[in-house]
Amino acid sequence: RHRDNVINQATLLPSSLPPPGLSIPDIREKNPDEALKAVLSQWKEADVDRGLMKALKDWPVTWYSGENKDKFAMKRFSRQVIAVEYIDK
Repeated sequence: RHRDNVINQATLLPSSLPPPGLSIPDIREKNPDEALKAVLSQWKEADVDRGLMKALKDWPVTWYSGENKDKFAMKRFSRQVIAVEYIDK
């Protein structure tokens, strides 16, 4: 139930405002193959339980620029570089 409310909030907010609680989860896997899977998953799929309200590929630019740049830009960019490299193969 809570998860549905969070998803609805992320959908209804103006795209310039990130939803409350938005985060990009850390990759904690030590195994490189598992870490790669986690990166690709974050790029392609939401993980609401861990604060990732939308897949990183679907984030509006305003969520990781401007006031939010310090919080999200580098982490999102690093996930993007890796995901694009592996998805395009």
